[in-house]
Amino acid sequence: MNKLLKSVLLIFTVITIMACGLVLPAPTPEGVTQQPAPTKTAPEATQPLPTATPVPTNTPTPVPPPTNSGVTGADENRIKFPPGGTWVEVGAHLKEGSEIRYVLSALKGQVMSVSIEQSWPFIVEVLSATGPLIGPGVEHPFWRGELPASGDYTIIVKTYGTGDFNLRVAINPPGQAYQYFDYVDPQQLFTLTYSDQFSPTTYIPTGDFKGKPDLVLQFIQPEFYVPTTNLSEAYFILSTITDTGKIATCTQPSSQLETITGHKTINGYDFTQSEAIGAAAGNIYDQVIYRTSSNNICYEVVFYMHSGNIGNYAPGTVKEFDRAALLQKFEQILSTFNVQ
Repeated sequence: MNKLLKSVLLIFTVITIMACGLVLPAPTPEGVTQQPAPTKTAPEATQPLPTATPVPTNTPTPVPPPTNSGVTGADENRIKFPPGGTWVEVGAHLKEGSEIRYVLSALKGQVMSVSIEQSWPFIVEVLSATGPLIGPGVEHPFWRGELPASGDYTIIVKTYGTGDFNLRVAINPPGQAYQYFDYVDPQQLFTLTYSDQFSPTTYIPTGDFKGKPDLVLQFIQPEFYVPTTNLSEAYFILSTITDTGKIATCTQPSSQLETITGHKTINGYDFTQSEAIGAAAGNIYDQVIYRTSSNNICYEVVFYMHSGNIGNYAPGTVKEFDRAALLQKFEQILSTFNVQ
């Protein structure tokens, strides 16, 4: 009886548990470790990549391909000025000993100037329909003169080294002897104006300058130079000096060769004027220097003239260059100097 009662109670208990919905976990197969279900997470926010800003490059302006104008030769390129324009810059890469030719049209009596920014080892030749406009044996990176006839002119760029060059070609309007270029310092420190008798150059002549030149203008009037005279090179050089120690001694001479010669007020600025003349191996290095301070900046302007000792030339072969006339041209540029 007791056994029967225990069996009934056991059956009743099992039925009650099942009725309550109790579910036992399924057995895990032997040798397998049960892993928790993976949890989904929101994707991590990503920052967009910065947009690349193009860096401007100072590259030569490509020359348009030759036009149907009677120009022959694959190495000749015709230069065209923009509408209303009076000058243009072109450039290329040349290997040592090679050359490139450019062709353009102009009118009789117009003044044309050509100059290479990099200067040596590049040189230029200018040809008209009847022959060269530059004398034999003359090798300059520039030329300027009045054109003898209307028609096509050829500019030849040659090099004694390998590299890139920028060639500036300017033609003044008929009846106009000069044209002028406004220069604005990239740092917005100063401005000035110069005529087409000068051209910018990346070449820096050897000199005892207080600062690194910011602007170098080469004088490009050929009749002032060898072989007509004893002048080898001439430059207008402007430096801005921000070093505190040098600003304090801005107007003082930079070497024993330099002597202060006076003071000048130019375009409202008080300049200290000095001169320095050095000589070596028959060469004369003549510098007229102007310095002034403004807005905690020292401005140094150098009129640089390198010539040969006239006594080293055979009598009657060359004449002394016109120093006074050249100084006047330098002073004309300085008279336009203005601090921003």
